[in-house]
Amino acid sequence: MNERIIALDIGDARIGVAVSDASRLIATPIDTIYRVGYGPDVRKVVEICQRYDTTQVLSGWPLNMDGTAGFQSEKVKAFCEQLEIRRTIPANRPGYRHCLLG
Repeated sequence: MNERIIALDIGDARIGVAVSDASRLIATPIDTIYRVGYGPDVRKVVEICQRYDTTQVLSGWPLNMDGTAGFQSEKVKAFCEQLEIRRTIPANRPGYRHCLLG
């Protein structure tokens, strides 16, 4: 388990990008992708994966306060599906409604 993980925080205007260390204990912010469209945005994520020699991508999964997936979750799902199609890597989407780490 020495492969790094690319973590994405996918929003409407920007995608925050972080990368883990090889031990997967610490994630460091590395980039902000300003959204243009699926094609250019996915290409940028793929470039980052290649730069860090990883196929592991983790995406935040926004949930409503009642635990249901809402409109923003559908947007994140659509982006992750595009990433999976173009890169053939799984974009994991765990829930993160209350995952705030200081």
